[in-house]
Amino acid sequence: MDKNARLKLSLASSFISKVLTLSLQVLAMPIVVEQLGQSGFVLYAMLLSINSWLLLSTAGLSPAVMVKLSGINSIARKRSWIASGYFLFFLIGAVVAIISVFFSAAFDLGALLGYVNSSFSNDIQLAFIIISAGFFLQCLSIVSDAIILSEQKQYVTNLSVSCSAIFSIGYLYIFSAQLTSPSDFVLVVFIPSIAVRFILGSIFLIKNKLLVINQYKIIKMKILVKNGLRFFKAGSLTNFLLHVLPVVIIGKAYSESFSSQYVSINSFIVLASSLVSMLCLPLIPALRSSIVKKDTKWLNVAISRLRKYCLLIIFIAAAIGWTFANYILTKLFNENIEYNYYFVGVASIYFATLVWSNYSYCILSAFGKVEYLSHVFLVKSLCSISAIFIFTFLNIEVNPFLIFILFFSLFEFIQVKRFIKITLHEKNINYN
Repeated sequence: MDKNARLKLSLASSFISKVLTLSLQVLAMPIVVEQLGQSGFVLYAMLLSINSWLLLSTAGLSPAVMVKLSGINSIARKRSWIASGYFLFFLIGAVVAIISVFFSAAFDLGALLGYVNSSFSNDIQLAFIIISAGFFLQCLSIVSDAIILSEQKQYVTNLSVSCSAIFSIGYLYIFSAQLTSPSDFVLVVFIPSIAVRFILGSIFLIKNKLLVINQYKIIKMKILVKNGLRFFKAGSLTNFLLHVLPVVIIGKAYSESFSSQYVSINSFIVLASSLVSMLCLPLIPALRSSIVKKDTKWLNVAISRLRKYCLLIIFIAAAIGWTFANYILTKLFNENIEYNYYFVGVASIYFATLVWSNYSYCILSAFGKVEYLSHVFLVKSLCSISAIFIFTFLNIEVNPFLIFILFFSLFEFIQVKRFIKITLHEKNINYN
């Protein structure tokens, strides 16, 4: 299968898997609200956000592994890098999961999350243990996903995600009445995807004889960590500061109606943004390979199409957000959450900024310029979360998406666009 065929299959399967994942979340959130109430829904979202906290420990290692492997043709060298990456993820997953379990036993998690006298207090620790165990498997799944992506065979990962999403959707649809606690929903929504990805990823590595674990090298693990820190600032840390930490702050400090509105929309934005990411991700190894081979003709066409697709998504998102999105969301949650028109409209503009950020990340990662982007993303994110802290301290409920848009405009849009233009010009690639 040639590069274009693999890329088309990866893009098509990425779209299908993300549509199914989005459908799962769309189905799950109203059921959580109906079964657990607004308070239980916010707790459920906060518990899932803990996984994102734990994922900070992987520090951008997944794209570091993927980019490193994309430029290697020798199977012997590739096996050594794969073994080093896999062993590194295994160590991180095991250590963090064990520490998390001990942490849950030593501290009152209900008090930390603001649910001391809640009916869900006793369930929080169980949910945390499930998430910790899932995180270990997730680490092994992440590294196998990166290896598969470097082989430009992301459709394998997408198949596992699609199968697990179908299972979870079916379970929610048939047995939703039996799900009565946050841990039940965490188990049904969160765990299946990780388990299936781990199984299929392991089969892929063993079948293709890519993983020879005793070939790992400490020096290569150190190189991956160093490169991972750059991707960490541009990806994991930025996502944490913009989409995870605000959920906890707003969930604890803001009114129930405001926080439930924000948490649900933020979940949709993260899912939709990950759809764009999965459409961009298969391009990175393909672009990287073309850069090494100096195939400027293919690069010109691919980058031009990517930019046009991203602009189309931005236009569609803004159009939907400022017309009937608030009505659809209100009906989707059976009017248990009432959505403000302007709140939803501003959120759609923020989603548009994330689409553009994904475009920038894809291009600059392929060209090995992610360090510049990581600095810009970090400044934008730190300013945004600082502003949220200040408004929270002053007891002022401000739409967080407005803050995110403001700092995107100030720090990212013009600067990164100019830098991409210069980078492409150096490779004799047009920026139209």
